Amino acid sequence: MASNAPMTRYVEETIAAYEQHESMLRATVTTEHMRDGNIATFLVAGSNGREPVTRGLDGRIPGNSPTLTQNQATLVEWHDKEVRTDFNVFESQGDARRISQMNCVGVMNRKIDADILGSTGLGAATLGDSSAATATVAWVLGHQAALGEND
Repeated sequence: MASNAPMTRYVEETIAAYEQHESMLRATVTTEHMRDGNIATFLVAGSNGREPVTRGLDGRIPGNSPTLTQNQATLVEWHDKEVRTDFNVFESQGDARRISQMNCVGVMNRKIDADILGSTGLGAATLGDSSAATATVAWVLGHQAALGEND
């Protein structure tokens, strides 16, 4: 009786592990290049939740001032270095350079998201309603609008 001889075939294509490689939150923050310094100060300006007004009895439009807040962020340099010898790259089944680049980009982008989520401003931000209420369409739309206004 004939038996099958096992044979291993190595495929050139690389299949990426199930990981997040892109930053989901990078588009929601200000990104700016800095060559020197380790503290950035940002001016955050807003309308202070004002409502539109009509002219007064004298025909003048009342004026208001914006809110201007300076927030500081301490900048930190982060790195991810994947180490492979020339022999590891030579003997690699797939494109070792592309695999290393893809992994490093994924590591850095996940760190960016973790920094955004763990930041002092975002971590301390609250937008809540502690009162118990029956959910109505008006209640849901009101809270949805509040979340939209506060990004």
